[in-house]
Amino acid sequence: MERHCTYCKNIFSSMIQDQREPWDKIIHETSGFVVTPTVGALIEGWTLIISRRHVPAMGALAEEELYELKDLAVRVRNLVEQEYGNTIIFEHGPACEGTKFGCGIDHAHFHVVPLSISISPLVEAELESNLIWETITDLRDLSRIHQKGIPYLYILENGTNQGILACPQDIPSQFMRRVIANFLGVSHLYDYHEYSFRENVIASSQRLLAAFNKVKCLV
Repeated sequence: MERHCTYCKNIFSSMIQDQREPWDKIIHETSGFVVTPTVGALIEGWTLIISRRHVPAMGALAEEELYELKDLAVRVRNLVEQEYGNTIIFEHGPACEGTKFGCGIDHAHFHVVPLSISISPLVEAELESNLIWETITDLRDLSRIHQKGIPYLYILENGTNQGILACPQDIPSQFMRRVIANFLGVSHLYDYHEYSFRENVIASSQRLLAAFNKVKCLV
């Protein structure tokens, strides 16, 4: 646990759930990960899968952690889609801490976002550049890139089970939030530091917590 990390301090702390901000409340957890809503939820249902271990990117995790992540990501995606419709998953994968490539918090996390679009063309339009996308079927490919010290952008488009990965030279902080905000026509609202979208966060938390609890009751 890193005391200067927002996630370590606010999510993986001893603070009881009811005293936390709505985006720091855990709605599901496994041995290696937790699921939470996200601050700055431009869309209701925007969810995070966060590593318990403090590393800068999912590619820095051990092989057994990546197997657990793969299984959890499928379950979270299915549940979010059950409640909100099609989703995309993405990760800013910085090679190290303290760079603009991360989305503002240098602690590994996946974003699961209810969107029925193909996001990669919007990424290229935002960068005004054609990226070289590599198709990956195994999350261990994230480790392969991370071990080379290369930052990556990982996307799982809606309706697919194969991810794509690109290694752009430079992207601004909160890049994918900017892309999604532009698509939604609210480009000025991308920054979660300024716009928390508390109502969306609370609604997401309540609805998804109920959905996870319902699944537990059926097991």
